[in-house]
Amino acid sequence: IYQKLAQFTWREMKLPEDARKVLDRAVAAMPFEPEPLLTRAKFDLFSADGMPAAGTTPRDPMPDIQKALEIDPENADALLLLAEQYQKRRDLASAKDCLADGVRLYPKDGRLVRSLSWLELNRGNIGAAVGILEDGMARSPNGFDLLVPLADLLVQLGETTRTEEIVARLEKRRDATAKLQVKYLQARLAMRQQKWPAATDLLVQLRNESIGLPGLETQANLLLAGCYQKRGDREKEQDTLKLVLNRDPNHHAARVALALSLMNGGQYEDAEKELQQAVKSPFAMPSTHAMLLRMKSHLMSTGGTGTAAT
Repeated sequence: IYQKLAQFTWREMKLPEDARKVLDRAVAAMPFEPEPLLTRAKFDLFSADGMPAAGTTPRDPMPDIQKALEIDPENADALLLLAEQYQKRRDLASAKDCLADGVRLYPKDGRLVRSLSWLELNRGNIGAAVGILEDGMARSPNGFDLLVPLADLLVQLGETTRTEEIVARLEKRRDATAKLQVKYLQARLAMRQQKWPAATDLLVQLRNESIGLPGLETQANLLLAGCYQKRGDREKEQDTLKLVLNRDPNHHAARVALALSLMNGGQYEDAEKELQQAVKSPFAMPSTHAMLLRMKSHLMSTGGTGTAAT
């Protein structure tokens, strides 16, 4: 009841502060239940990220998440949220420990398996990321939610035969989601084979068909921008990356890709502005910071023009 009232107050009445007070009442009424704490933590996460609860004073969700885990140390949702917070704080070791504990407790929970694999990928451990997904598939052979990320990584490793086998499995399914997954993987295979026009066509179709699925639409645009880059169409590349950033201004990969595109086009000052935003991301790698320092040094040596000062 409290959650429904908070959602109505927030989304329909546009009163985020009042919605937060409803959640405070829920926590007070059920002090030994983890769910009200996690609901309030998720609300605070949206507020902090400037999502629909914008207008509230941002609050740190970590205390509620930790309290929920004190009440229920094996709560899967709390473990996922805690790992996410560790990643935002650049504490990747703690995030890994948290997710590894979750996978140990819930070996068939695809969310935990995918998150742990994604974390390893972000750390540059693609082999470990593949291994985690393969172990997850072995524990849950019908876990189709792990097939696509596994196939995606296999493409990057050049194991296209295994990827094609996964595509064949997905093609046997008749649901709409499987059709989108097949198209996505076909585009990835075309990119691996450097068939840029074919990959572009598939990704444009996928983007048009994934309206209402923000994650898939974003990924399609990122890959599409890469195809335009390979085809030498810098304008379309940048326009496509801006579509990603219009939806998610904090998307680190898109921000860095746009900076590189601007740099390659000689727009050094604009590239520096994008890098300034990129390094604020909790997912910013040391290489991003190094890129910004090199750009600053270059602009200083050229008087801010990008060309040698006279």
